[in-house]
Amino acid sequence: VLAATYLPGRIASFMRKHPDIRIDLRDVSEDEIRELLINGEADIGIGTSRFLEQEINEKELFVDHLALFCPGDDELARKKFISWADFNNRPFIALTPENPLQRRIDELLEVNGVTTKRQFAVRFSTTLLALVNEGLGIGILPAGSRGLSPMANIVMRPITDQTVPRAVVALTLRERTLSPAARSFFHHLTVESRANQPAKETLNS
Repeated sequence: VLAATYLPGRIASFMRKHPDIRIDLRDVSEDEIRELLINGEADIGIGTSRFLEQEINEKELFVDHLALFCPGDDELARKKFISWADFNNRPFIALTPENPLQRRIDELLEVNGVTTKRQFAVRFSTTLLALVNEGLGIGILPAGSRGLSPMANIVMRPITDQTVPRAVVALTLRERTLSPAARSFFHHLTVESRANQPAKETLNS
């Protein structure tokens, strides 16, 4: 999701300033980031704060929150804010169980005593949104995922009772010094993220 929503604009603005620097973008799952960093195949990873390992540094870029994605004619679309109880016994479209984001969503559903009627478990957020667009269920994704879908039938609403937001971080290997080019891009990410910190609840349809 981050490779499709967060990074393109930052890469574009960086390359306008530094046209001689080439960026090699690897669009991989979060589970693959650690291996790419340790094997020296990547200088910087962008993901959620979850590694908590001695060899990996984390620099927070911004905080995202989970949101409901539902069809425009769903009863929940008429609500301004959503609680976890609103998901109870509802037809639900999930990401696959091995996805770290889905594991976090499942933890939150369980903690809040919510049981959903899981209809599909899909690998890609874009597939989840396409199924929601066709009225096959509701789903939960980071609010930033709204940039993935121009589909007119999808409404997004914030989930209000979230105790732990989702921190998006830049990941680097602690023992490796970044090259001047990589260091410049890392600095660009941190500056751009501070300047463009997304608002928490501007989640209109």
